[in-house]
Amino acid sequence: MDSHDISSKLADNFNRLSAEAALTERERYVVYLIMKGITTTTITKILNRSIKTISAQKCSAYEKLGVSNDVQFIRKVISSTKDE
Repeated sequence: MDSHDISSKLADNFNRLSAEAALTERERYVVYLIMKGITTTTITKILNRSIKTISAQKCSAYEKLGVSNDVQFIRKVISSTKDE
């Protein structure tokens, strides 16, 4: 499996998980940026929102996804391969 296949699989996992968790568009975008390795502080600058707003969206998304931190989120995306 090459890096393109891995990236594609992670994107598929992320899309499925966010749909199953019924994330809002903003929650989905915030956790997508986190998955890409962008810090919360940088996300506040990208989206022109306060740290409090971004943190609330992140917490809401994580609650819906059943995780409590960035590491659990990334692990869930990596390990949520659907059997084909």
